[in-house]
Amino acid sequence: MPETVRDVTTQDWDSLVLGSPTPVAVDFWHEQCVWCKRLDPDFASVAAEKSPQMGFYKLHVFREPDVTRRYGVQGTPTIKFFCGGREVHEIVGYRPKAALAREVDMVLANYADCLQSSTALKEA
Repeated sequence: MPETVRDVTTQDWDSLVLGSPTPVAVDFWHEQCVWCKRLDPDFASVAAEKSPQMGFYKLHVFREPDVTRRYGVQGTPTIKFFCGGREVHEIVGYRPKAALAREVDMVLANYADCLQSSTALKEA
């Protein structure tokens, strides 16, 4: 895995994802998922182009079931975007590189507004 894409676990989720000073994209995946394998090189390529503007992480859904459940991931691949520790956007299913790059650019373009105007959701 390229160094621009790192694994994230339940143990370092809060510091790497929720505590990140930049927006974050997390790819929820597992090795039996054919579409995850197809997405992987595109995710890595976009990460190489957009780092350090955005953090790029991968979370294995079966190894990290608590985070997977907390964020309601029901299918793979799912990419969730976070801004200031809050989920702001998601992609469910495979997207080719150009479409993925557009989604990343949209999150980056709205990041300043997100930080100023969004509030944290309260957990029930």
